[in-house]
Amino acid sequence: MRIFHNETVDRLAKRLIPGIAVAGLAAWGIAYGGPELENVPGLIPLAEAVDLENGESASSGSAAGTLAALNTAGQGETSSDPFTDGTYKDGTYTGTARGFGGNITVKVTISGGKIEAIDVVSAPAETPSYFARAKGVISKILSKQSPNVDTVSGATYSSNGIINAVKRALTQASGGTSGGVDDTPEAPANPTTPTEPVKPDDFTDGTYKDGTYTGTAEGFGGDITVKVTIAGGKITAIDVVSAKDETPSYFEKAKAVIAQVIAKQTPNVDTVSGATYSSNGILNAVRRALTQASGEPEEPEQPDTPVQPEEPTPVQPDENTETEDIVYSADISCVPDEYGDFDAYDMTVAVTVRQTTKTETKTVTDADGQTKTVTQKTVTRAISNIAVTRPDASSENWRYITWALDGRGSAAGIKAQAIEKQSFDGLDAVSRATCSSKSLMEAGKTLDLALGTTVTEEEQ
Repeated sequence: MRIFHNETVDRLAKRLIPGIAVAGLAAWGIAYGGPELENVPGLIPLAEAVDLENGESASSGSAAGTLAALNTAGQGETSSDPFTDGTYKDGTYTGTARGFGGNITVKVTISGGKIEAIDVVSAPAETPSYFARAKGVISKILSKQSPNVDTVSGATYSSNGIINAVKRALTQASGGTSGGVDDTPEAPANPTTPTEPVKPDDFTDGTYKDGTYTGTAEGFGGDITVKVTIAGGKITAIDVVSAKDETPSYFEKAKAVIAQVIAKQTPNVDTVSGATYSSNGILNAVRRALTQASGEPEEPEQPDTPVQPEEPTPVQPDENTETEDIVYSADISCVPDEYGDFDAYDMTVAVTVRQTTKTETKTVTDADGQTKTVTQKTVTRAISNIAVTRPDASSENWRYITWALDGRGSAAGIKAQAIEKQSFDGLDAVSRATCSSKSLMEAGKTLDLALGTTVTEEEQ
């Protein structure tokens, strides 16, 4: 995990301290006719050192940019951009620079002396979610026709890597001798994250047999099947064969793990934040395919066995016993929590209470030795069923309602738990249907079900 406040403070300090010094000397020079800033010993190297460490040009607001701007302001000159002022030769040029996790390589296409296109060739070690944000600098560069643009907040190192790679490509396009390779120091490690011991990777340590292998694993909504192609003992392609029950928007994010697996030649990579279950399903499916490719027997997947709620033991009716099913209903809104990404919807929860009334006539003797006849009535009320009768929800939400009500895999649903405990308190929400589960529980708690057994006596 990246911790940006440390980086922000560090960068701010590095920018402000030299900048304050430069601004102070500028004010002194202007007021008292002192020497030009560019002639003040040590300031130019100091400003350039800050620029080099931050990986930015003088136009980005750093100390060197402040120095150049103040000098040109004092001399009545206009600051120039060495990239937009240059003439580029038509063609395609490649540049590489260091991002957050490793090298980023871009391809820059020049047509008519203008930057026509910028394509990312490779960025295997970048975190997909952050890198997607970082690529926002590409449109800025194309619009400005210069790589001297601001980095993306929250993806500073990755976007800076793209910018520097473009600069190196453009240096070649303008006739420079840059080899297109960056020697920028690696992004600093997060000081608050302890270093974990290196664990052996069962997959990268194995030898794969060439061929095509298929693996299936459980994702968020159901099974995900992938096809893995091995050539020359290496993973060359991973294709999703089916994932019909996955939510499309989340699954598109989840597929980012495929590029990571191919780049690292192992499925032991991080899942995608915000699409954890789907991306983990892809990775587990790849693992199953690679197990076949390595010649090892595949471990069979444990199928989901739905838990069937135990029906209450039917009471054998007799002439003294009456049984009645009473239905109570409550309208409830299912509202997403901070982790949910769906529109709130309404549903009606119907709880059936089976009421059994047993009437007996007894002869009893009181404390005074008097004998009397009494009618004893025993009423037992128990939850026998729970149903959702009117969901104002899309077909997609039906899946979650069903999981919450009837359970999923080895997890018991709210219906089975409530019937077993005869209460809506202390029940466990069903994984992946948390909001629907909580709504069912809240609906049950609002009803006055009067569960349990009551005994009354009436003297005849």
